[in-house]
Amino acid sequence: MNKILSSVLIGTIISSISLSAATAVVGEDVPTADRLSKLYINPDYVDYSGTAALGGENLNSYEHNVSVDFATGVPKEIELVWSSFVNLTSGSKFTLRANNATFALAQEAIICTNAAILDAGLGKVGTMVSVGDTDGSTTMNNMSFRIDDNLLAASLVRDSNVTFMAGSACATGTPLSIISSADACTAISVEIPQAIDDSSQAFTDYTAPAIQVAQTKRLVTVACDVPVCTIDTNEENKVFSDAVLATGINNPMVAAATDSRASEYCPGCEETATGPCTTTITVKNMSDEFNLTALTVTPVFANSANSDVAITLAADGTHSDSNDTGVMGSAITINDINVSNAGGEHNITITYTPTGTSVITEGDVTGGLVFTASNGKVLSSDREAKGASLATFATGGETQFTVPYMNSSYKSMVKVTSLSDSEATISAIVTDQDGTVSPSIDLGTIAAGATGFYFSTQGALKDGADAAGLKNAWSVVFSISAEATVVATMAGPDGGDRAISVF
Repeated sequence: MNKILSSVLIGTIISSISLSAATAVVGEDVPTADRLSKLYINPDYVDYSGTAALGGENLNSYEHNVSVDFATGVPKEIELVWSSFVNLTSGSKFTLRANNATFALAQEAIICTNAAILDAGLGKVGTMVSVGDTDGSTTMNNMSFRIDDNLLAASLVRDSNVTFMAGSACATGTPLSIISSADACTAISVEIPQAIDDSSQAFTDYTAPAIQVAQTKRLVTVACDVPVCTIDTNEENKVFSDAVLATGINNPMVAAATDSRASEYCPGCEETATGPCTTTITVKNMSDEFNLTALTVTPVFANSANSDVAITLAADGTHSDSNDTGVMGSAITINDINVSNAGGEHNITITYTPTGTSVITEGDVTGGLVFTASNGKVLSSDREAKGASLATFATGGETQFTVPYMNSSYKSMVKVTSLSDSEATISAIVTDQDGTVSPSIDLGTIAAGATGFYFSTQGALKDGADAAGLKNAWSVVFSISAEATVVATMAGPDGGDRAISVF
């Protein structure tokens, strides 16, 4: 059985969004049957003091790349522009919605035209009349806007570009802000899903299909080396084996991995071998707004098994409490780490140590990872919710091989050399030429690093086959609780020994 390590990418623990400009062309003709308006993202914030102009080709000519850091809890501005398919009608209303996100709560929000730059008093064309869905304090969505009464004729023209603003006046307002708690790589869009005219009748002229304004990205990533901790059967299943297990009979041993951690963006990683039963967590911080200062891990086992396995948490570098310990099922925190912002990387290890007196139960170690950030936020991984393990405990140390032909009428011999540092047990199941199968035959033990010989003409193997009533020609499956090398021979017609292939 191989002792292997799987490098597994954890899904992101916190997210950010990056805003990008819509690709539609301002003023594009829309088929009459569609009767749809358009939404855009303005890549350049408007200077409402009068030094810059809103609108024009720049709506689509630049990448709008504003990082929205959800971990900080501070929404980021998004300058959302609306171009109506028809002339605006006083008293008409519509709904503005964000998908996979929400807007920062604003008690007042308005719609402003280019006139905001020329004359602040003439720039407002619409007012938010309902905040829609809210969480009661910080966010809103599905807001309702109403086109103001007594608009100037210039403000009513179809295809005019109007901008959504937070505040009560265009000269002092700021763009709406958006925030999301969606998983990484989630598309965020905005739309105008419904509208009514000034007589409260539903119509499609103001509705605008969803445009993608952002996509969440990873700010903090975690890659794990997840070991298979091999329970040593030679020690009554009470300790882990530190040796790397053989891959098969007469195959070379697999060397321990020196550093197999995955790239945090790796879509999937090959398994590699390892020695000690230790999970390595590599944390990378790509946010420019906070450091990571502490990590809490709660390793758990199904049905509260292995509750006496000791857990040690350690981190790279020098810390005031660089080694924290507990037992399976308890929350263990390592403080005073400093995974610095904008590219900082840190290795944290979880080591599992059995008592040596209790039998270890097979299965997966799971558990959440909870980070504390320097801005006071708590960042939780969804690793546990997705069923990913931190380690797997599995019984190992057994090698099984088949000698396809032995004959009790000729001198057949199997030589088995144990590679274990402790005594190993060995047994066999024999099948004869008629298909009769023996029960498991106990062949005794092989001392540490020693060699055992098993014959078809005498000894425990022959006695067991005779007791089962087997005929002369056999196929034998051996099982030994250790790594092993094997040689099998039988007497040839010329009196010499002939090798038998073992698999």
